Amino acid sequence: MKADIVFGGLHDGEYPGAFPPKVEKIILKLIGSDTPVLHLFSGSSEIGDVRVDTNPESKATHTANVFDFLKFPVAKREWKWVIGDPDYCDEQSKRLGRKGQFNSGKVFADWRDERKLSAFMDSYARNIIWLDRRMPGFSQNFERKKVWLIFQGGWRNVRVLQWLSKTMLPLSDYDQLKEPRP
Repeated sequence: MKADIVFGGLHDGEYPGAFPPKVEKIILKLIGSDTPVLHLFSGSSEIGDVRVDTNPESKATHTANVFDFLKFPVAKREWKWVIGDPDYCDEQSKRLGRKGQFNSGKVFADWRDERKLSAFMDSYARNIIWLDRRMPGFSQNFERKKVWLIFQGGWRNVRVLQWLSKTMLPLSDYDQLKEPRP
């Protein structure tokens, strides 16, 4: 698979932690007018019908830990798109004035949380857009459709924007395809 390269710092957004304009443009083009969109670790982004973040000062529609939110009935529905943009690290969270309750390393530090996230995506997500240096191990029911390498410049890490799409449909979708019996 070929990856597109995007140059420009991740600090070019309107506020600290915001999607840079080039990344935001890619995401908005992908999701188009499709709904519903769930945005996990949303911060102050306004992308998504339902936005989840731990920071009470964010523009989230639900102020909660993502793993707690996944248990709520409002989360358990089909999402055409799920966007994940975890905090980069506790140190950066502190610099941004956030509590640092979650960072990308924590998804991988506890395999149970990674499995919860993967099981949720398997059950409810059609497409995943994930921006981070690391991605949770999503099931084989998802196929990587596109990858963008985000070069921030200087000695900063390269971040990766990935789009995954579900290749296997739930059995309930196949029931609709069956022809009625005479």
